[in-house]
Parts: sequence; C-alpha cells; structure tokens
Amino acid sequence: MKKISAIDYKFREVSNIVSMLNFAVLGYYGELSNPLKEKIKYTYNTLSFVLAKANEYVKSVVKKEKEISRLKDEFTSSISHDLRTQLTVIIGNTDLLLAQIDTIDKVALKQKLERINNSGHSILSLANGLLEFFHIESNKYHCHIEDFNLENILIDVKEVFSTTCKSKGIGLFIQPSTIKLQADYNHVYRIISNILDNAIKFTDKGKIEISNYCKDINNIIIAISDTGKGIKQEDLKNIFKRFVKIGEKGYGLGLHIAKSLAALHGGNISVESEFGSGTTFYIELPLISLINENRKS
Repeated sequence: MKKISAIDYKFREVSNIVSMLNFAVLGYYGELSNPLKEKIKYTYNTLSFVLAKANEYVKSVVKKEKEISRLKDEFTSSISHDLRTQLTVIIGNTDLLLAQIDTIDKVALKQKLERINNSGHSILSLANGLLEFFHIESNKYHCHIEDFNLENILIDVKEVFSTTCKSKGIGLFIQPSTIKLQADYNHVYRIISNILDNAIKFTDKGKIEISNYCKDINNIIIAISDTGKGIKQEDLKNIFKRFVKIGEKGYGLGLHIAKSLAALHGGNISVESEFGSGTTFYIELPLISLINENRKS
C-alpha cells in the first residue's frame, strides 16, 4: 500500500508541474506562432490524458489491494474460528476424560475419543489445505507425471469417503472407468476428493454420484453430482475464489485448490447448481497433462 501511495503522490506532483508549465506558457501564448500554439496545445492535452488514465489505474489498483486485504482479513478470521472450534472440542473432551478417568465407562470413553479424533483430522485437513494453497500460490508444487488408470483413483476415493457417507446416511455411487490418464496421480486424486468432500459437507440426505466419460479424443469429464442444499446463483461466481467464505459452512480452500490444480494440468472445473436441489461439478482434464507446457509459460 505504501508503494501505491508514493506512486499516487508522484502522479499528483507531475500533474501539478504540467499545470504550472501550462500556466507559464499561457503568459507568452499570444507571442507564439500558430503551429507552435497547436503543438503546445496537443502536447498539453496528451499529457493531461495520460496523467488522467494513470491516475485512474492507480486508483483501481488501490481499490483492488484494499479488497484483497479485506478478504485476507475475513479468511484469517474464518481460519482462526475453525481452529478454535476444533481445539475447544479437543480440550473440552480431554478435560472431561482426565476428570472422569477412574469412573468413565467404555461407551462414553469411545464417544469422547471419536470427537477428539474427528477434530484432530479436521485440523490436519485444514493445515494440509493451507500448505497446499501456499505451494500452489508460490509455484513450489511438486509434480510426478505418470500413466495410470482413473479407476485406481476412484477406488481410493471410495475407500476414503464411503464410511463418512454411510455415517451421514448418504449414498455414494461411483461409475467404474476404463480411462487411462497421463498426469500427476496425487493432483487428480486431490481434485476429486476436494470436490467430493465439499459435496458431503453440504449434503444431509440423498446421494452423491461420480461419473466419467470422454468429452473428445483429448479430454475427459469427471462429474460429481449431489442432492444437497445447492448454491445460490449469485454465489456461483465466487465459490472458486481464494479467501472467500459463502454461508455458515463456507467453501474453504478446497475448491480453489481443486480448480488451480486442474488449470495446472490444462483442465478446468465448472459448476451447475439449483439452490435447494443439489449441485454438479464438472472436472475437465486432458488425457495427457499439459503441466510442463503450463509451467514454461
């Protein structure tokens, strides 16, 4: 912000100098020839126009920086709130366990340990998301391009998320796949799992379906549909943005990371949703990753 303020100050300073020069020239304006008058007038108008445009640009940059700063503050506040919530659960349950260590029965002990475990996983997921976000933002990501079957990722996804879906009473249906990809296995897994995790978070009943098909000879589509709460139309344009939280549960960093990783490989993620009826995310990826070309550019 200090740099922008300094630039803004310099523009004003130059603008004042131009105005003073114009005032000085006007003192001798009547003695000048017509061609010289026209040249001076053209030069002054050109300088004034350039300065006005430059000033507009500086103001737009200042406004954008202020908006980013505001979003960062909101994001930090949201992260702090999430951490405090999970840590409160952990500390509260460990305090109870310590106080009742000699008398607590196995059922109550199991419940409290499960709460502690769930909160610990939530904090770990948050920390991993932050680390991944900063790696992507600073271009310090690690890539390992290999040939693999999409089916292997879908099997891993089902193993990880089926228990969570079952505990919420949500059906998880994953279409088998014969598609082969050349990409970073962990990146593709992360893209799918981040969107699926988001779908589970916002779906309280019904089902989640994952389908896949070839869009053309070069690209595939992985569609993740849920019967959850859906997303308001005015919020759709913001769900992939960093530092943006929508609704009470928010969308965290997961969707931003997923879209960034997809773009890294030369793909994209789009979304369709009807508020109150569910959401479908479409992950488009090339069969052969363009990650090396994207890194060069």
